Amino acid sequence: MNIISIKEKLHSYVENGDPKKIKAFYSMVEDEIQENSIWDPAFTKEMDKRRIELETGKVKGHTLEEMIRDARKKVKKRK
Repeated sequence: MNIISIKEKLHSYVENGDPKKIKAFYSMVEDEIQENSIWDPAFTKEMDKRRIELETGKVKGHTLEEMIRDARKKVKKRK
């Protein structure tokens, strides 16, 4: 079985499997998951803070479309 099939089966099992077995499986790999996580707690906390600031209007965000528009304007000015 290839890795993609294994991942699909595991994902399906995690979504639909017996909660006790899922907890047991997680406990076997928990340390490794935490060691390999790209979502370190400080990073997650900072991203949560920024999300809240955007949602509450404390800071003004920019859409991707606005950033692209502004970047194009700056490129045109340099030509």
